[in-house]
Amino acid sequence: MKPPSKDAISKALDILLESIREQNGYTFPSSCTTPLSDIPLEELATYADALSSAKLHLADEADKLICQTQHRRNLAAPIHQLPEEIFKTILEMTETDVRDLLLWCQVGRLWHATIFSSPRLWTRMDSGLSPKMARWVLNLSKGLPLSLHWDTVDRRYGPIMDIAAQNSTRFKSIKLRGGLSKPLDIRRLLTSPTPALESLTAEVTRGWVAPEVVLSEEAPLKHLSLTDLTLTIDPDRLSSLITLDLTGSAVPASLGTLLQILSTSAQLEQPTLLANKRVEDSEVPQPGPLVTLPRLGNLDLDCITDDYCRALLASIYTPACSRIYVDDAPGSQHVDSLDSLVWKPGSVQAAALLGFNSSLEPRILGCPQPYPCPKYLQPYP
Repeated sequence: MKPPSKDAISKALDILLESIREQNGYTFPSSCTTPLSDIPLEELATYADALSSAKLHLADEADKLICQTQHRRNLAAPIHQLPEEIFKTILEMTETDVRDLLLWCQVGRLWHATIFSSPRLWTRMDSGLSPKMARWVLNLSKGLPLSLHWDTVDRRYGPIMDIAAQNSTRFKSIKLRGGLSKPLDIRRLLTSPTPALESLTAEVTRGWVAPEVVLSEEAPLKHLSLTDLTLTIDPDRLSSLITLDLTGSAVPASLGTLLQILSTSAQLEQPTLLANKRVEDSEVPQPGPLVTLPRLGNLDLDCITDDYCRALLASIYTPACSRIYVDDAPGSQHVDSLDSLVWKPGSVQAAALLGFNSSLEPRILGCPQPYPCPKYLQPYP
């Protein structure tokens, strides 16, 4: 790119200076070649101010022209060749918060217009938002279901608690996390009406004892994940459960309680039990009434006590299960006997793992000796 020639610059300045002379009523000639000695001394001050003003206006116009040129050039970029609906769909597939959206709006006009015209992008409410921004999210989301991300690390969460509770009927997904310094005020949220709620994740960090919470009686959940939180749930809310993840004290100490949960979750596909604090019972857990989980495909048991784990495996029948994973605490000296539990002669669970379950009837499995760590239970090659 070549810069303009000096001759072209001189001609442009002559036109500008002549315009300044005419608009300000100067009687002296004004051009690039006019000596300053030809300008009366009493008019030098106003003439200098006029030149400064012209310079500012000229710079503003040049900046506008540059901005318009860059915008026109950016339209040729591949991202701007996408149809607006496809571009909007790509943005909606990203998991982002309000702060990211506001940054993306600065990319360009297309991004700004697309983001503010897509209510689905404004369906996440965070505990760190100000009340004003929280109401902004409620308005821009146009009544769509919301996801709530609540973390007590955000010290400003208090002012929007009222807003969240008042709009609990719109929450489709809730993720709660409790900190060390102050209690997690989840009672008010979880006891509020949540008819649209499908996914609930609640985690209480170590060092704080969570209160027992009774979840409101509404539509069934599809995904439930609890960490160190005891939650009382109406059985009807578990009837459509697909995934279940229980960690720490969220794992029921009583096997009977866990079996009651599983018996109401016929749609369950992947439960995971992880006990950071080992599940202990006053008596050795015994197998309960057989629970059939027809859609369960994977079962993960991590750091669950030996008797509890064996009794659980002997109390469930999973005809579609293709993988069972059991991991005991490090340093276990237990005898390898999980194979004898699952692969014992006549075991219907073994037949299910091998895919031969169409003509067999489930039966209660025995409880042999403890097992080692870790052990994958899959069909032998």
